[in-house]
Amino acid sequence: MDGNDILRLGYPSGKVIGLALRAAEAAQAEGASEGDVLSDLAAVLDAILEMPAQTRIEFGQQARAHIVRSFSLPVMQTRLLNVYAELLG
Repeated sequence: MDGNDILRLGYPSGKVIGLALRAAEAAQAEGASEGDVLSDLAAVLDAILEMPAQTRIEFGQQARAHIVRSFSLPVMQTRLLNVYAELLG
């Protein structure tokens, strides 16, 4: 999996691609298949795009705050939170 796979999902280019790749690597290290990882990343993007703009801003702030407290979460969940927060701004 590389950045082009993430871009094909509809992610914007930029920092979020690297974050998504790190999340994907963590998930695969924990045993997830590439297909499952791509499906999860697509679901995160779809959920965000369905949100109204103000909700995205509020969720982005909450996600960033949660990342600070997430050290006990599995690596994959923490990295997906980073992707989520970056997409939300």
